Amino acid sequence: MSAPATAPIGIGDQLPPLSLYDDAGQPVVLRNLAERSSLILFFYPRDDGLRCRTQACGLRDSWPLLRSEGIEVFGVNHGDRESHARFKERYSLPYPLLVDEGLELSNAFGFVRRVPPGVSPIVRSTVIVDPGGRIRTIARNVKASSHFDMLRVNLGLPDREPEAPAPVEPHDSAEDSSETVGESASTTE
Repeated sequence: MSAPATAPIGIGDQLPPLSLYDDAGQPVVLRNLAERSSLILFFYPRDDGLRCRTQACGLRDSWPLLRSEGIEVFGVNHGDRESHARFKERYSLPYPLLVDEGLELSNAFGFVRRVPPGVSPIVRSTVIVDPGGRIRTIARNVKASSHFDMLRVNLGLPDREPEAPAPVEPHDSAEDSSETVGESASTTE
């Protein structure tokens, strides 16, 4: 008999202390990074797939907003370091792509499916980790086209990036007194 399968990591659980390599060949221990900031881990089936590009580039385009909120982003799939490096360079992705060749992290979250040879086993999914390493959100079967909208709602981010404040005009109280707001002003003669 085989050993019973371990239940996947769930909301409220602690991020496991796994170490993965990034696209530059550097080891990354996500739990250590989660001690000081929120993390977005987006799992995608393959480098350079159409929907994978949509998802990755949506996060790239939202990078300034995510960084301003102190959020770290990591892409995860089973591709090798060289494939990740090409994908990252081709689309100017500003965040690391993690190599999960053995599917250890993907399996820990239950994001691996049985598929025929040549098809990616990773289910497009996203995990949001709070500072301190607790899992806040797990979203499976994420739609690439609305991925950032889902993140924005779950993280309480604004609808769009904040605009630069408008220049402040000098205040002229004489102009203000001649304007009326609401009902018409009546005059007595």
